[in-house]
Amino acid sequence: MIDGDMRHASLSNYTDSYEIGLSNYLAEETNSISEITIADKTYPNLHIIPTGTIPPNPTELLESDRFAKLLKEAEGKYRYIFIDCPPSLDLLTLNGLCAADTVLIPLQCEFFALEGLSELMSTVRNTKSMYNPYLDIEGLLLTMYDGRLNLTQQVVEEVKKYFPHKAIPIARVISKG
Repeated sequence: MIDGDMRHASLSNYTDSYEIGLSNYLAEETNSISEITIADKTYPNLHIIPTGTIPPNPTELLESDRFAKLLKEAEGKYRYIFIDCPPSLDLLTLNGLCAADTVLIPLQCEFFALEGLSELMSTVRNTKSMYNPYLDIEGLLLTMYDGRLNLTQQVVEEVKKYFPHKAIPIARVISKG
């Protein structure tokens, strides 16, 4: 798993390691994928590349093939590679879409998430037509799913209408008391 979400760094928080990671590799401070990869203590087959210490310069991402090189090297070592991208459609997210075979989209079961989804789908279509013709939607991971709420049911129905057989509900009930 690669933590490409520099602002939230949720995977990096899981590892408790901030010394070196993706940003350091992109900034050419290291050339070794093994130097930035952390093996999980609980799940031995889970390896995580944390965000690192320095956010990458967007210009460096445009002019560099470092991200592609990192993924190429990782492809030879791992069966699956997950890239956690930020919710914004910045250069790191676009690089992730260009490099990916499929996209798994987490979607909160709330109205405004559907608006953001339409913008993301436009970006996915553009990326597919211009840079990565093999890009496909793996599925939509419906988070904050509470089947008791009408809004949740409406979001699920909308997703199923536009993405048949791609909705994956994750039950999570949050107590408000």
